[in-house]
Amino acid sequence: MTNAHSFPLLRLPLLPVIKGIQLMNVREQFKLSKLSKRTLFIVRSSVKKQCYQLELEFRESFPVTIKNLIATNEFRFNLPPVDGYPDVESIKKLINQVAAIFFDLAIYLDGYQAPHPRYLMDLVPFSKNLNLKLAFIYVSNYTPDDELCRFIFQECNNFQRVALFCNTSSDFEIIPEQIGAFHSDQFVIHDPWFTMNHVLQSFMNCKKLELSISFSVTELNAFLRKWIQGSGVHVLRCEVAGDIDMQEILNGITAVPKPEVMISFDGYGTNRYSECFIIEQSNGTKGVVGVYRNNSFFLSTVFELANGEKFGSFKEEVYFGTESDDESSGRYLPSIYQLLA
Repeated sequence: MTNAHSFPLLRLPLLPVIKGIQLMNVREQFKLSKLSKRTLFIVRSSVKKQCYQLELEFRESFPVTIKNLIATNEFRFNLPPVDGYPDVESIKKLINQVAAIFFDLAIYLDGYQAPHPRYLMDLVPFSKNLNLKLAFIYVSNYTPDDELCRFIFQECNNFQRVALFCNTSSDFEIIPEQIGAFHSDQFVIHDPWFTMNHVLQSFMNCKKLELSISFSVTELNAFLRKWIQGSGVHVLRCEVAGDIDMQEILNGITAVPKPEVMISFDGYGTNRYSECFIIEQSNGTKGVVGVYRNNSFFLSTVFELANGEKFGSFKEEVYFGTESDDESSGRYLPSIYQLLA
């Protein structure tokens, strides 16, 4: 495709053109939209009822993926570098270009091993100004940066998924009142200053909490008591400081022991755990709690008992067909959830 006039599909009446564009994969839709303002308008109008996600991976080669979440296909390519690495303005230009094509667009900012993690401080407000759905943000930095960490907590509480591996100064702290409430589908953190007080005040309505932090049995008891009163948490995984005593963790809580339970932490697969306990929220939602790997604690509302009775929502895997340009073909990068597993 070199120009809009030479593309046979565009010679057809409008309705067949729209249908043809809807049947295209993301790569074809993206490239067709770049031919002219007219094709941009036609493509945008044709795909306005479909959902897309723009994934930016801040690696050295800067892989970019545009996903059609309805048709489950994707287009992968690398953003051309500017003096060795894309500058923030070229990234903004790409986001703006994709947002102009795909009406219903979510943004996925994967800053794992990012050479310039502070780019996120520009790209988050830029994405908000474009009214993009905020799907995912991963932050990691090698040099202590208190300002970056504070920015994420104050500006990213409406992302669906948040993963924080922020390196901060030894005296860094941020109180829950400065954070506000998070309602994320998944919140992951590996920062030693983060406490149970932060969890109880700001994160009890996150669906999944992955906390690489050690809490005392008393703190876990406080969490479970608040969870029982009412909470949106479906999964909690964390570490336990000192010896694990399930009697202390469950002190004052009605719990039914189960010798063996099949548990899911993501809704897809299950693993077998022994010596678990079933607890129940005030609204009737059941959860299973227990320990694994000697000092790790878990809560999950998605599980299966030995008699086959299932609780919570199990999901089916979704697989994407991938198209790529020559410069990125054959390149495989694991998803961030594989990296976090």
